[in-house]
Amino acid sequence: MISIVFTLFKTKVTKAELLALQTASSTVVTIPALRTGWRAGQHVRIRVPALGWRLGFEGHPFTISSAPDGEGLILMCKNSGDWTRALHKLAQGQGSTGHSESALGPNAPVDVTMIVEGPHGGMGNTMLPAFSSVLLCAGGSGITHSLALAHDLMTKAATGVVRARTIDLVWVIRTEEAARPLMPTLLDMVNDAKAFEMACLTDRRYGGTSPLPTALRVKIFVTRCPSSSPLKLASTCAANDDSIDISHVTHEANSDPKDPFNDQNPFIDPEVQVAYLSRRPSSAKTTGGFSSSFSTPTPNSARLGSVPLSSIAAYPKRASFDNVVSTLVEETIHRHALERTDSSGVCVTACGPEAMVESVNIAVRSVDVDRRRAVGGVDFEEECFGY
Repeated sequence: MISIVFTLFKTKVTKAELLALQTASSTVVTIPALRTGWRAGQHVRIRVPALGWRLGFEGHPFTISSAPDGEGLILMCKNSGDWTRALHKLAQGQGSTGHSESALGPNAPVDVTMIVEGPHGGMGNTMLPAFSSVLLCAGGSGITHSLALAHDLMTKAATGVVRARTIDLVWVIRTEEAARPLMPTLLDMVNDAKAFEMACLTDRRYGGTSPLPTALRVKIFVTRCPSSSPLKLASTCAANDDSIDISHVTHEANSDPKDPFNDQNPFIDPEVQVAYLSRRPSSAKTTGGFSSSFSTPTPNSARLGSVPLSSIAAYPKRASFDNVVSTLVEETIHRHALERTDSSGVCVTACGPEAMVESVNIAVRSVDVDRRRAVGGVDFEEECFGY
């Protein structure tokens, strides 16, 4: 009884907008009236009476993909069952008869009344801003969880409370078509992060008191992409909107033996890593921080943070999470060695299919004791989903 009472206090009836994403087979739910009251990484249960008596009062959980204090609560609902497929049809303006009921066309948002319960879950006592580095791993629609965390961290970075110098988001997706609807959002976030870095670096160069910049580095792995077919994620967005800056976006056509994400090179030699972290800004080639171009240290070389690192890179292959985790741990260790400060650890989160989450978990457990101690510990947070 007490549980029911508390549930009623956390339940709201509000208006929501539904937008169908055709290529991603998903529905975006936006609730403008709910702008705060949750933490990044939490989820809500929603009910949509417009779906009819059979489905209208079924409660389904979805991770909140927007940070609080923004433009509203946003959910992404992937078609994975009868309920989500019915929601997708409703977002297309189709009623129970299957005929279009929206006079605005299939691409226009559809307004519905929604019952929202929550928020629930979250990161608990884990304080992401306190870590020296943060790695967010997502598989498929698990990107909603990582997006919320990344957005929240980058928003807080401007206030100087985020210790991490790098926020790395690794997204594993099957096809380009599934990733394309979210590319404008990712590009906007990275562009904002790059502008924030530039402002901080310029101010500090002239003696200002701006906080140390935090970079957002996005890696997209497209698993079902023929090697003969180059990735065109960013160029497609630029073609649709010429105001989008894609100068920091790279598309890898094939595997580079010097690429830290190459499966044949699971660890980077420490001397090479130090050379990268000590590179000269004028000669360095930055591709999201994990660069395949390293320069020789010089007496006047700059430390990490001399140039903006925020970027997006796309790879036509599967992700090796052993590579990703070990590379980030090495980078964090050597960054703090150069700065002569103690590292406060690396936090790794994973949201997606169970097999992917387990792969990330194994990669975290594989970090040897010495590196784990040197980096200040490696924490792991997981959120699984299944169909």
